[in-house]
Amino acid sequence: MLQLAVALLWCGLVTYLLLRAARQHREFPALQASHAAGDCSQRVACIVPARNEAANVSGIIRSLLRQDYTSANISFIVVDDGSTDATAVRVAREIMRARDARLQLVRVADLPADWAGKPHACWTGFATTQARGADWLCFIDADTHPEPGLIRAALGFAAKDGGDMFSFCPRQKLRTLWERAFFPVGFMMLAFVQDMRRTADRDSSQAAANGQCMLIRRTAYEACGGHAAVAREICEDSALATRMKEHGYRVVLANGEALIRTRMYDGLRTLVEGLGKNIVEALGGLSSTCAAIGLALTLTLGIAGVPDWIAASVSGAIAPVAICIAALASLALFITYARAAIYFESPPWYAFLFPLGYGIGIGIALFGLYSRARGSIAWKGRTLYSHPPLRARLKSISRVASKMRATGERR
Repeated sequence: MLQLAVALLWCGLVTYLLLRAARQHREFPALQASHAAGDCSQRVACIVPARNEAANVSGIIRSLLRQDYTSANISFIVVDDGSTDATAVRVAREIMRARDARLQLVRVADLPADWAGKPHACWTGFATTQARGADWLCFIDADTHPEPGLIRAALGFAAKDGGDMFSFCPRQKLRTLWERAFFPVGFMMLAFVQDMRRTADRDSSQAAANGQCMLIRRTAYEACGGHAAVAREICEDSALATRMKEHGYRVVLANGEALIRTRMYDGLRTLVEGLGKNIVEALGGLSSTCAAIGLALTLTLGIAGVPDWIAASVSGAIAPVAICIAALASLALFITYARAAIYFESPPWYAFLFPLGYGIGIGIALFGLYSRARGSIAWKGRTLYSHPPLRARLKSISRVASKMRATGERR
């Protein structure tokens, strides 16, 4: 009976996770070219924060200049966030090549002590005359590749929805083994442990966003304090989305794969460092991150381990039933991995690499927990601070406890 109970528990866990992921996918709105706004009278300011993006910045500028939108009502602000490479030179070269008055470069020399880099770059871009006079702000990363119809479609989508902040998730372009092994299971894990639908739910305080492409109503952005209100946040996109909801504005997380794509990282090191810097915040905190690690280990070991253990330890009439239940659950999970690989344009046999993908994910999560305990992480030649180091926090708690004991003794 123990083996049957384990088989049923395993089947129940897999069924719950797959149904949860499928439900979220069905309710994840998708941005399409057909959403294109017929009215192009609203003014849009596209702000591109760029730090050490010499390899990408020419591509994003040329993509933005090809946007199918009334030229008089759109502007492009590239913010060079203290780059140590040739980012500013490349932008200046594109400005000279294009000879387009809509495009400008803003340079950030020094990062203020109370700011994280990206929020400061975004806020600096907003301080320009073009952005202050816009109806909508589009914050878009330098490593993205938008299609010419992105802005028109995003505005049409916004007009139909009536919301105030829209975050469009790009299609991830994967090339290396590490990317192809991790991203399918990584996105599945997000669907397993988070409920993305709560972002659009006005009755929920939870919100998530993808800072690679965000369209925000300028008046709402100003009213909630913009990036200045989340100045120290490393996961500034979700923090801004949460603040928008707290001020009563509608936030929508949508699928933008049809009109924007990106390649976030070019190797294992940048993958771990890039995602590790904000993985704890993205997953919802320490407890959620630890739960995700536990779930990843369970799924990795259980897909083959549960059927094998049952087959080796059970006998009698109940054996075929227990083995069949466990095997079918594992097969359903494996097929889902294969479909996820195909979705990310990888061969289906990459499903066999799911343990590697989960291993990378666990490594990223552990790196994020370590960075959180240390209080800082290095990214693109800059040290980012998210929270005081764990040692300092423990000392602070100890001092408070000592004062409370001393006060009690005096009484």
